[in-house]
Amino acid sequence: MPYKKHTLIHIIAWSVAAAVSGLVFSAGISFFMEHVYENAVIPARLFASELLKGIADGKSEGIVDTPPFLAPKEGDAPTVLVPTKGKAVRVDFETGVVTLFSEGKEVGRFTARTHPDEFSPWRVLQGTYTVSARTNTHYSPLAGASFKDAVLFAENGMLRAAEEGEKNLPAHAGFALAEADAHAVFTFADEATKVLVLNEVSEARALSYARAREGLSKDTRAPKVSARATLVADLDTGEVFFEKSADKALPLASLSKLFTILVAQNLITPETRIAVSPTSFYTYGGNGGLRVGDVFSRDELFYPLIIESSNDAAEALAEAAGREPFIRAMNDLAKTLGLTNTVFADPSGLSPKNISTARDLFLLAQNLLKEHEDVLALTTLASFTLPAGDTREWSRTWRTNNEFVRDGHAYLLGSKNGYTDEAAQTTLSLFSLPISETEERRIAVVLLGSGAREGDTESLLRFADTGTLYSNPHFAETFTTQAKEYARRADAENPEFRLAFFRAPEGGGSRDTFAHLSGFKSYDALFADVEGIIGETGYNIVGEAALRTPKDFLQEFSVAGVDVVHVANAHAGDWGRSAFGEYVSILKRAGIIPAGGSEGALDRRETPVITRAGISVGFLSFSDAGPEWLAEDEYLPSILSAKDPHFAERINTAAKGSDHLVVGITLSAGGRSSSLGPSSGGASPLAGQAGGDVSSDADARKRALAHAAVNAGARVVIGFSKTENPETEQYHGGVIFYGQKDFSPLSVVFGKDGVTRVADGKDVAVK
Repeated sequence: MPYKKHTLIHIIAWSVAAAVSGLVFSAGISFFMEHVYENAVIPARLFASELLKGIADGKSEGIVDTPPFLAPKEGDAPTVLVPTKGKAVRVDFETGVVTLFSEGKEVGRFTARTHPDEFSPWRVLQGTYTVSARTNTHYSPLAGASFKDAVLFAENGMLRAAEEGEKNLPAHAGFALAEADAHAVFTFADEATKVLVLNEVSEARALSYARAREGLSKDTRAPKVSARATLVADLDTGEVFFEKSADKALPLASLSKLFTILVAQNLITPETRIAVSPTSFYTYGGNGGLRVGDVFSRDELFYPLIIESSNDAAEALAEAAGREPFIRAMNDLAKTLGLTNTVFADPSGLSPKNISTARDLFLLAQNLLKEHEDVLALTTLASFTLPAGDTREWSRTWRTNNEFVRDGHAYLLGSKNGYTDEAAQTTLSLFSLPISETEERRIAVVLLGSGAREGDTESLLRFADTGTLYSNPHFAETFTTQAKEYARRADAENPEFRLAFFRAPEGGGSRDTFAHLSGFKSYDALFADVEGIIGETGYNIVGEAALRTPKDFLQEFSVAGVDVVHVANAHAGDWGRSAFGEYVSILKRAGIIPAGGSEGALDRRETPVITRAGISVGFLSFSDAGPEWLAEDEYLPSILSAKDPHFAERINTAAKGSDHLVVGITLSAGGRSSSLGPSSGGASPLAGQAGGDVSSDADARKRALAHAAVNAGARVVIGFSKTENPETEQYHGGVIFYGQKDFSPLSVVFGKDGVTRVADGKDVAVK
């Protein structure tokens, strides 16, 4: 036993010692790799002397001052800024992210399950809008479905709760948010809330919704209706779409009851108790469930009056105010409204002497819509139950006899029908024909003396629905097809690729400065130089000079529309090789192209390409400012170095993979970029290099690198470095930019054969 105990103690001791030794050894290796190997001073493979050969006889078209523009030019997307006061909802149509702001600060962020694509009728161009409506349940005329917690803006902008069975709906019907998220947005927003839309699709290639509606079908043939008189017109503008004998006075039957209810509201107080008399009860027609001796309030009698068109209820109301004074008041109301051909002889419409014209009744419809929405709402009730009470022994349920209400017409605003043998079928029906999710055309259909009320109304609606969705329930699919064709034609007729690029200040800048760049989101590509990696791993190996960009800036990259990030800069290695690799990976996962850096050998040899309008543009980046140790091993995370002897070869190979190649180079500090300009007398700018009287060595190297890149196949060379005096050079069919101001984008426009415009929008002869 003692022997075994002694052995166990030794085993434990040796195990602990081995573990400690392993940890120390591992830490030593890690320290060496990050602090010694990665920062080793490796002789730079300078090849500037080779590049400088022949520069003296290089045919440069000269360097010109190009003032950077701080805002998008005409035709670009508007800049979208978060207001510092009030509430705002920012909607990103590229990422599907919805962000809530209050007093300029973010208070919520959600990601939609689905959101509109480039060709969706629910897509909204970039800009600042205001919430136009909030509805607990919104019927979408484009989707043909109802959605909960809908927030509407612009023409078809819609934030709403995702529904079960979304697969049966048109693709990308608004921003479909999780139920809890949609409710949070719905609760947050009000009709004063700003909606900030971010959208990469430019107006030039986006089919406008209004233009698409111009092609909606319209039957130009006059509708065939059975009615003796009719009129269909726009309630808001008064535009008449069709009329027939609109000024002929004819019996209007129970349309009279619309005047009955308006007069009763004026003559009888709501608390007045009205007993049903035998005279009222025995009025011809259905009694509406009334009994002699029943007592109702004024408003309770409105339900049988309108829902079941009860003649008994009409007479009971008239008796409460005095039948003759009541009828006089009906005629006075007609005169007040300017209805010069309208006359009443009874309160119910049974009398054929109750007459009006289609035009007079249209004027009544306009008045109802403007001043009596409560009456219109009452006409749309399918049923109403009044419970029993002290004045009634049994409850009453009234059910509509109006076919438009009974059938649940989706666009009905209000409707009153009538019928007598003398009047035949009559109707005054108001409809809201949808134009978009937020717009409508409100029209009235008036029929007098009809033999087929439903058919006549439907014919008139279809005739009046020019530019609306009433007769086009599948317009969402039609729009998508048209939008794709429109974009294809726009690209074919004016093929161009717009590129903007900028340099962010050290550390990334601020969220506000990125928001100021949102006007460039509609460019086909936005190329950014951001010094300071994004990530949380690694450790500082350069001291106070180390830079790191906050990870949440990825959201701000999206706000600005950043597509490509130049990662081969002087601060790429501040936090070690593994941290740089994480940075490249983070950008890729965010859908952003890292240029000039890779996670390993496979992607190191790839040149990312973006294609728009049939024009392909490749992006390649290098660093001439180190760190050189980060460029040494292509099988590990690394950058591309401008000191690589294969610099020109890499560019030449990459240029073959696209129509145009953009090369970004982090330029080393030193020298004045202004000294790069041609010297007086036409002498070479390098003529006095040895003595230093014309150009510094640093400036000569910048120019040598840029020229070598163009000679190797680059169409545009961007020298990323901070300067207050950016300059642009046209050289051998290429364009070179020497430096930028922080957050002051410059731009170029590519045609199929070359650069057509540079920076300030002026046409240039670059081929």
